[in-house]
Amino acid sequence: MRADERDDHCKTVYAQFGLALYLGQVLEHGLVNALVFIDLLPSRAGNPVLRKQWEADFNTFLERNFETTLGKMIRSLKAVSQVPLDLESTLDLSRFLVAIQTVSRGSILSACCLA
Repeated sequence: MRADERDDHCKTVYAQFGLALYLGQVLEHGLVNALVFIDLLPSRAGNPVLRKQWEADFNTFLERNFETTLGKMIRSLKAVSQVPLDLESTLDLSRFLVAIQTVSRGSILSACCLA
């Protein structure tokens, strides 16, 4: 492989990996937003509170859900709603990407560009 081909390949690998991680984060935000509408809001219906209390409860709910893993988010959503099967299959891909990022610290990505 020529140097310019290797450089293009390397850029593509990093771009695709970054896109996959970004889309995973978009999915996580979408799940938390869904939980707000499916879990938090219905549980508060008919129980008005002062704005300051609502903001504190809302922020606590978001913080708690953003601190959990994707698997826990999906289980939380399953507890209050039906979840499509392909959403659960994304969990396997997410685990794979996190394992690559965590265990290899980028060495797998770097190795794929050394040829």
